[in-house]
Amino acid sequence: MELVSPDIGTVFWMLLMFIIVLVILKKFAWKPILSALEKRERTIQDALMSADRARAEMEKVKADNERIMAEARKERDMMIKETRQISENLLNEAKDKAGDEAQKILEAAKYISDVCQAQLHAVFVVQSFDDYSGFFVPHMPVAKFEEEMVQAAEQKMEKFLQGHKKVEAKVLVGDVSEEIIRHAEESGMDMIIMGTHGYKGLEKVMFGSVAEKVVRSSPCPVLTINPYKNL
Repeated sequence: MELVSPDIGTVFWMLLMFIIVLVILKKFAWKPILSALEKRERTIQDALMSADRARAEMEKVKADNERIMAEARKERDMMIKETRQISENLLNEAKDKAGDEAQKILEAAKYISDVCQAQLHAVFVVQSFDDYSGFFVPHMPVAKFEEEMVQAAEQKMEKFLQGHKKVEAKVLVGDVSEEIIRHAEESGMDMIIMGTHGYKGLEKVMFGSVAEKVVRSSPCPVLTINPYKNL
């Protein structure tokens, strides 16, 4: 097999054409190509720098958000703590006040029952939640919640009536005024003695009056006692 050897003339003209192409590229196309490459490189560099700045800003925003959230959680916890403390103080104050009021009413009722030589019944009504069960979803069934309230009321009633052996205690469940009237009718009570806060005007409209409802529908006379006044 024989190799083909290029002719010297052919090699000369090929080298000449190559040199001419290089000269033309250098004079007319090399600078635009380099310029385009440099522009492309600057564009890429600017994009990278913009991405770095955006990343830094995002990290700063994230840090600010975390700081704000931490401050908000801290403030929320403080508000919850203060609110719980206030509610506990109000609840304890209300319990003490209600205990004092109930004691005054019991003493007055005991005095009247002794004078009349009558059997005294102490009744406490646990407000039923049946009418409100559709407005919220409690953490436990309403029936179980009411059962626990009744047990707690019975325990408090037993403790409250210590020293009053002739007083018969009863804990009922339902609407307060309706249960008092029903118990009076079924037990044949001769008189109902109950406390009243003496609300007037707007307070009476907003809070209503259990005593007033009982007075209107009671099957027997009703004696209301204002524990805020001297008995």
